Amino acid sequence: MTNEQELFNTIAARLAGWGFNVWIAKRGTHGFYCDDTGARVCSFQTISSQVKFSGNYAASRGSGSGWQIEDNAPNDKIQARDWLNRVAPHWANKSPVYTSVVQHLQRYQLSSEFVPFRKAQS
Repeated sequence: MTNEQELFNTIAARLAGWGFNVWIAKRGTHGFYCDDTGARVCSFQTISSQVKFSGNYAASRGSGSGWQIEDNAPNDKIQARDWLNRVAPHWANKSPVYTSVVQHLQRYQLSSEFVPFRKAQS
């Protein structure tokens, strides 16, 4: 297991421990989390031993499909919930339609091969 995968698993386990539903990609360096409603997702990935969290909305030509929230792991459940419910910045999308779990899986499942995170994986 690479350093990026170990870091990713540590963060995924922390999010799952706080009660979030966490999905991980086959590669083991990116995924997303949501609450029990599944109405919105917050993506995260590890790159060069750093972690980056991003919000997601329906793609648009002018502003892509998301924005970076933070390049650190959340300190606690409250901060992780805040990031999940963060409003997109004004430049990102004037009327964002935030991405649900179902939409995220429909769009990225073929390339990422997401599976639900289980603590035994960490």
